[in-house]
Amino acid sequence: MEGLNRHASTHAAGVVISDVPLVERVPLCQPKDDVVTQFCHGWYSNSRFDKVRFSGLKTLTVIKNVRQFIKEGRGEEIDNEALPLDDERTYQLLMRGDTDGVFQLESSGMKDILVSMKPDCM
Repeated sequence: MEGLNRHASTHAAGVVISDVPLVERVPLCQPKDDVVTQFCHGWYSNSRFDKVRFSGLKTLTVIKNVRQFIKEGRGEEIDNEALPLDDERTYQLLMRGDTDGVFQLESSGMKDILVSMKPDCM
């Protein structure tokens, strides 16, 4: 019993993609209104399936809108490839836990970790 899953759960934004109907290769169940697979998340990384997480779509929409506002307001295009990875002011924000709206870093637990660790590089 040790090491086995205790319960069934779903990833809020996980989608499994296959070249054939999933019912042909994966056990499925329908606990509520959705159809879900009955394999744990680790299984997919070693399989012929692709698992996509659509987490943070709202954040991506905000980024897209901000880029558009900057383009319209300042006439500047933001080049993601040119963004510095060693920006001191960005790390100061992280060290303070000032990460509201930053995907994966906005929970109180992550803010506490950032404040205690004081990251200065990635």
